[in-house]
Amino acid sequence: MLGKIWIKVFCDGISMKIRAFDRDKDIHAVIRWFEDQEWPYPPVENLLPDMGVVSVDEGDNALACCFVYTTGTSLASVSWIGWEPKLDRFQKEEALGAILERIQKEAMEASPKIRLIEISTRDRSLEALLKEKGFWVKYGYYRATFIPPNQE
Repeated sequence: MLGKIWIKVFCDGISMKIRAFDRDKDIHAVIRWFEDQEWPYPPVENLLPDMGVVSVDEGDNALACCFVYTTGTSLASVSWIGWEPKLDRFQKEEALGAILERIQKEAMEASPKIRLIEISTRDRSLEALLKEKGFWVKYGYYRATFIPPNQE
């Protein structure tokens, strides 16, 4: 479903690319992000699916990520949303917003077409971004749902 390099985004003086997660290259940064947030979890490297999306800087250093779980049905789940703690709020939102847009585009082109994308996050600051990107936020900030428009 996911291509190698997708899109270039310019954010507050930073040039970013959105690409597929590369476990060998990106895993150490992702683990560090969750450790920095004091996330109480089992080892991240054992839980992440192979299908992930990252935004990277010009040096190909990961800035933000999320991971997509597919079911072979019309449902996909996005989880493990993370980012480089040194990003300011604007950079974080731009990086994650570009990732979410790409996931939405890929979902509408997938076979079978993804008709429902659920996101789980404990970060309340993402609620406005999710709403801006077309997600229906329910149950406070814990779950968000995106239903792609009919493409038929």
